[in-house]
Amino acid sequence: METTLQGLLPPSTSQLLSELDRSQLLGLLASAWLAYLVLRSYFSKTLPLPPSPHRLPMLGNLHQAPLRDHWAAYKKWHQQYGPIICLKFGQRTIVSLGSHEVANDLLSKRSQIYSSRPNFVVGGALSNHQNSALIPYGEQWKIHHSMLSKVMNARMAAKYQYLQNIESKQAIKELLSVQGKEWIQVFHRYTLSVTYTLAYGERLKDLYDERIDFIDELTEIISANVEKPTNLIADCFPILDNLPAFLAPWKRTAKDYHGKSMAFFVQEHIAAENRDSWNWVKELADSDEAKRLDREEVIYLIGVLIEAGGSTMKTFEFFVMAAILFPESVRRVQEELDRVVGSDRLPNWDDQAQLPYLNAFIREVQRWRPIFPLGVPHSNQKEDVYSNFRIPKDSVVIANHWAMDSDHEVFKDADDFKPERWLDDTNLPFLAFGFGKRVCPGQHIAKRSLYIVISRVLWGFDITHAQKRGKRVELNPDDLIQNILSGPKPYKAAFTVRSPKHRSVIETEFSNIEEDERHVWEVCKP
Repeated sequence: METTLQGLLPPSTSQLLSELDRSQLLGLLASAWLAYLVLRSYFSKTLPLPPSPHRLPMLGNLHQAPLRDHWAAYKKWHQQYGPIICLKFGQRTIVSLGSHEVANDLLSKRSQIYSSRPNFVVGGALSNHQNSALIPYGEQWKIHHSMLSKVMNARMAAKYQYLQNIESKQAIKELLSVQGKEWIQVFHRYTLSVTYTLAYGERLKDLYDERIDFIDELTEIISANVEKPTNLIADCFPILDNLPAFLAPWKRTAKDYHGKSMAFFVQEHIAAENRDSWNWVKELADSDEAKRLDREEVIYLIGVLIEAGGSTMKTFEFFVMAAILFPESVRRVQEELDRVVGSDRLPNWDDQAQLPYLNAFIREVQRWRPIFPLGVPHSNQKEDVYSNFRIPKDSVVIANHWAMDSDHEVFKDADDFKPERWLDDTNLPFLAFGFGKRVCPGQHIAKRSLYIVISRVLWGFDITHAQKRGKRVELNPDDLIQNILSGPKPYKAAFTVRSPKHRSVIETEFSNIEEDERHVWEVCKP
């Protein structure tokens, strides 16, 4: 016998339903839902904010804002107040997430709410509100994201391996003759050349190409201005953005910077249009998405990817530091490389699946010293409730990667460098590329760069402390650049080729680059 809804209900309820027509029933349900929303909204307003240190009127927690090592200070607050804390910096509400579980619950599982970005006064002005990584969630971001996905998805990234193969051959050849801090420029040239070649269709072959210097200059301007005290105050009190330019120095700086960067991007964009080689400029020019944006915005969207691609450089710097400080782990990687690859050829893409300890080593570098220790801030588009705490609309929501990656409840002996942890537990959370809809769009390219470069460097070289007057130069892994994008302060390192045979292979492979380069555009394009 067929079971009906009325058959499952008490007689009085069943009788009531039978007396209502469908429109009346829908009206009752709608009224009940509306009442629920009103009551939920009312009671959510009475819920407390997440815990925090003591606040002052108007200033909030500004008097407690750390001047350096922000990520470590936030971690201490998490240890005292729990996995979700709330700080008030002037007009800004900062919600910091200190555990992977909480961050995943909010930023991934509730990504429909938490996929926006805060409207930072200075950061927005510097990019003229056109930087894909910083713009709020909405139609503009969706257009940007769709364009980036066309050229940075996993299928396209697999094609770019051909270019990364060429660039990494040049990098290890350059390492044969570097001294002091010059090794930093080798990795820097590699990271910028990969993204520049894809974007504009020409490799940056010279270690000291003037375009590399100019991109560095742009990056330094951003770093200096984001951290400048007067500009931080403007971000804490967004109402100051209404001041005229002569009273708001960040506006003048932003105008000058944007004009300077746009002049460079326009110059390179036009050059890319006129080159015979395939590139992102040509690939995206006729896309439906590009037609919905101003030409200037398309030019900026592609140009700023060059700067963003350089963030992988910081991971390489931490890799070299880890190789110096943890030689036992390096020896295990090299034993694996010697067993799988041998000394007659370079590691290639087909070897990766057979190099589990190397892959674990790379992951451990990214966990040990995350390049975005506080992540890239998210923002919630509507008020939310989590664990009986109220999270106000438009909060600056920070995923504290530093706290999560050093959480002793998740990572045993979290302060130690242990690649084997990734082999012992394949379910450990990996945070390096972010959460939810705002994960790094270039992650597929970055992962491949890290593998091919690190595998070849450790295959061919021993990396040790630099020497000064017969004594090794000590490294401090906690002496970090104080910025949203973190890295070690520049340091010297010694690269010694492992054997004459390894040197011969490196030199032979480099001599074939010109022949390989002739085919790169055909291989990389869709």
